[in-house]
Amino acid sequence: KVEKAPLLSPANPQALSKMAQAVQSATEKKKAIALLRDALKLDPNLWEAPYNLGVLLANSGELVDAESELSAAQKLAPNAEDVVVALGEARRRIGDAKGAVAVLEPFVKANPKAVSARIQLVTALRDSGEVESSIRHAREVLIKRSNDPNALAELAMSHLERGEVDTAELLIKEAQKGAPNNAMVVRTA
Repeated sequence: KVEKAPLLSPANPQALSKMAQAVQSATEKKKAIALLRDALKLDPNLWEAPYNLGVLLANSGELVDAESELSAAQKLAPNAEDVVVALGEARRRIGDAKGAVAVLEPFVKANPKAVSARIQLVTALRDSGEVESSIRHAREVLIKRSNDPNALAELAMSHLERGEVDTAELLIKEAQKGAPNNAMVVRTA
């Protein structure tokens, strides 16, 4: 519980960031936000603070503020896949699928093994109307991870977008074999 957390020096921004994560998990959103902002004041280069703040805000539905914080985190940590994925998702959820593609595509090109970023790119490409590119990237994931349930579900969604219901159903059945309780698979099915 948060009450039992040891007292940490406020001059230690990483400790503040960790405290904020603990508070966040205890659903004390206002306190978590204040701690993360304190961490940023103490160390403006601590990318974890705007990242965690952005994720917290996104989970609370405050997507515009989340996008702003995640953009700041990406400037501080341009090679952090988690940051790019969260930023891409925030932009897509705001309705800026092309903005999501703009951040995800160069990252995936520079980091071809970044599977989470590529899966988020698949979704953003589909949402921006680039279904063929979406399918190509989903297949790239499946080359690296042949039965990845998220990639299979995203590929199914892309085939549905093209009106290929039979292919989509086969892909979902394959995804269900490997991960019947996977949230994306359940939502797609």
